[in-house]
Amino acid sequence: FTGWFESDDNGETLAVAPVDNDTVYPSDTKLYAGWRANSYTVSYHDKHTSDLLLLPGPQTFTYGVSGSITEQTITRNGYSFAGWSLSEDAVQVDYLPGQEVLSLASEDGAEIKLYAVWAANNYTIVFDANGGSNAPGQQAGIKFDEEVALASGVPTRSGYRFLGWSLTSGSIVAAYQPGDKVKGLVASSGVVVTLYAV
Repeated sequence: FTGWFESDDNGETLAVAPVDNDTVYPSDTKLYAGWRANSYTVSYHDKHTSDLLLLPGPQTFTYGVSGSITEQTITRNGYSFAGWSLSEDAVQVDYLPGQEVLSLASEDGAEIKLYAVWAANNYTIVFDANGGSNAPGQQAGIKFDEEVALASGVPTRSGYRFLGWSLTSGSIVAAYQPGDKVKGLVASSGVVVTLYAV
């Protein structure tokens, strides 16, 4: 509420200034209530980001007027940015980047806190017998933050003894053994990690 105003057109347009408390009217006069739409702020947060400069800055919205959530996205090693949530530990997205919103808060000066939602990137492990045969099948859909056991199968090669798995085909030293637990072998999404028999 911004005060009481005079109007020459039934309240369509109000006088520039509200009526002063000392104004005296000699006859009945109709005054009109003045209203200003409340404004609120949307701020962006991420518990995995200590550098606030990487986060979008706060936005000011006006009640009753549509606006858009920031289109800016943020990055995190091994994860894809999914969107924003009203809950700090949410896995479901409430708002997508650039999504149009209307009247998220009605109280003047309110702050709506939105938190980043992350999805762990997936990768696939493929086993290459490297001149042998009977390599285990691939392990697909492994999440970056998930610990998995490598396949327990052992390839065979006539005249050779299997020593383990390596990330390079020419290695003479094994980095992994069948059944070893691995986690986060690669950060990018959709990458195929090939393990070669040694």
